[in-house]
Amino acid sequence: MSTNRNSALFLLLFVNFLLYGGVSTVVGATLPLVIRSFDWAYLATGAVVAGGAVGYFATTFLAGLLVGRVGPGALMTGGLCLQAAGLAGFGSLPSVGFNMAALVLLGVGQGTSEVATNYSVVQMEPAGQSRKMNLIHSAFTIGAIAAPFATGLLARMTDRWRLTYLGLAALSLAMMAAVWGLRRSFPVAEAGGHPSSSPLRRVIGRPLLWLLAAVILLYVGVEMGISAWIAEYHVRRFGIAPERSAFMVSVFWLGILLGRLLTSILYHGNRPALLLVGFALLASVALGRGLLADRWGWGAGWFLVTGLGLSAIYPLVMAVTGAAFSRHQGVAIGMVTTGGGIGACCFPFVMSALSDRMGIAAGFWFYFALAVAMVAVTLGVVWEAGRESAEPSVAD
Repeated sequence: MSTNRNSALFLLLFVNFLLYGGVSTVVGATLPLVIRSFDWAYLATGAVVAGGAVGYFATTFLAGLLVGRVGPGALMTGGLCLQAAGLAGFGSLPSVGFNMAALVLLGVGQGTSEVATNYSVVQMEPAGQSRKMNLIHSAFTIGAIAAPFATGLLARMTDRWRLTYLGLAALSLAMMAAVWGLRRSFPVAEAGGHPSSSPLRRVIGRPLLWLLAAVILLYVGVEMGISAWIAEYHVRRFGIAPERSAFMVSVFWLGILLGRLLTSILYHGNRPALLLVGFALLASVALGRGLLADRWGWGAGWFLVTGLGLSAIYPLVMAVTGAAFSRHQGVAIGMVTTGGGIGACCFPFVMSALSDRMGIAAGFWFYFALAVAMVAVTLGVVWEAGRESAEPSVAD
């Protein structure tokens, strides 16, 4: 790709991830209002939230197999259409099943967009580096801050929280048109027919793939779990009004934004696996400290630091994946991303069940346990990446 086409594509992906970030956090920002509008129990709410994760992880695996064949541009165009449909449908009826189905559609759209974007960005920068990946995911974070903030302002002016979803659906359709217009700037599809099982057999035989997928599984469980429930946690724990609690989502994502921007600016190394351990450790310590806070201001501060710790984990894992699986990037990225979808699908059920029985604080201590486990798995990534470097025949 020429420099101009590369720049135009990067700008398009950046703007799309702004939208993607807003879409990913709007459910958590409106959750207290949705629960009270439809009188849902925590367990039913957890099932609805998990619907998005089901669509997401079911899609990322298939998208990883297909992205090199059909091309990321075509994949993203279809995904944005489904994303718009899911957003427009959510909340139009009080039925748990209907809203779960709407979030499944939304998850399918997000899964295709995630894989297509990561696949395109990995090919834009040298192996092992993550500056552009951090910038792209910084865009995600800006959207993740803006959508809850706008939701909080809208909730203060009107009780029509669905307007946020309809607005994001319209923006998704506009983005779909923009992606279609720049489809020739995306990496070209590989020659060949149907996806081959050979790349899949090659990547799944390497322990590093499973360790990276486990990091993302735990990371997404913690990050999206906190994002989805932090507003309700502050309503229950500190008595904050539901209309104000949406701003807590923005506080959490502000920490993630700061971390990603600082990492993109300051980190120019090519050993991202080592950096993973430090960020995971910071996230787990800050989360534990935040859960012990007895005032909402201190809790908000520690949740901001938790976001800072979580900030670079996803971009760094994608950088490690792109470098370690250079010959089969699409398949490897799809497999690792699928780990995140599984975490986002399974953990909300556990968290909501704990919250129903023992209170929402117990659900957040469950997320703390996941963060500690993530630290252990990142140590495994460092060890296995070092072993593969010592034995070049293991790598692609």
